[in-house]
Amino acid sequence: FPHPERARKILERLRDDRGIQAIMKARKWSVGELIELTPFEASILGYNRNAGQLIALRLRTDDLSGFRHYDSIRKVLLHELTHNVWGEHDDNFHALNRQLNKDVVALDWTAHGGHSLGNGSYYNPEEEEVMDDVGYEAGTYRLGGSSVAVLDNDPEARRQLLARATLSRLTKQEEKEMDEGCGSA
Repeated sequence: FPHPERARKILERLRDDRGIQAIMKARKWSVGELIELTPFEASILGYNRNAGQLIALRLRTDDLSGFRHYDSIRKVLLHELTHNVWGEHDDNFHALNRQLNKDVVALDWTAHGGHSLGNGSYYNPEEEEVMDDVGYEAGTYRLGGSSVAVLDNDPEARRQLLARATLSRLTKQEEKEMDEGCGSA
């Protein structure tokens, strides 16, 4: 497949995601192997074999010309991790999956407010270096202090935080689409 290095970087980013790591540590889960689902298995988004011994995720778009958004791949990973506990897509499964999607945001300490400390130089990659939405989100962040105080004084920061929280929640439609695209059950 084209751009295997990009696929590897996405898998490494998932492996190193602080929210994912915190969830796995708290629940004493492990994944033996995290791999890219072959693009020819077009009917599923991922599967979990033997309670995490192997998890395969669809990384590429349907036309194979690019990669899916990181957040959507991470949601599928959380869906597949939920199969470590619940096999069937029932109410218990969906409750745990929703909780994991909340936890992945809450447990990632790097995703919470920060602040830029100056107007120094910054890295601006050439266009060909930019990966299909797999880079880190840029912005101005606050270092230290209470994030609540920042939100009170900065409506834009509050809006962004609420938007991130909203996007992290799975809608019923997304749950249905993931259930239909799951090769684990």
